[in-house]
Amino acid sequence: MFDDKEEIGYVTSKCFSPRLEKNIGYAFIPVGYAKEGTQFTIRSPYADLKAKVVPMPFYDPKKKIPIK
Repeated sequence: MFDDKEEIGYVTSKCFSPRLEKNIGYAFIPVGYAKEGTQFTIRSPYADLKAKVVPMPFYDPKKKIPIK
């Protein structure tokens, strides 16, 4: 992961979320970059990808999302 031109971290896992209908992933980044809304570039063998720190939409501690 890159912030402008400096490497700051790396993706640890990624997958497609059928419920969210988009790709999601976990990344190791310094705490100073973990603020919601911070944007990064992920360099993959196929293209440079845009990423953004978001709240965890898949975390449902009160189990309000019904199981289908």
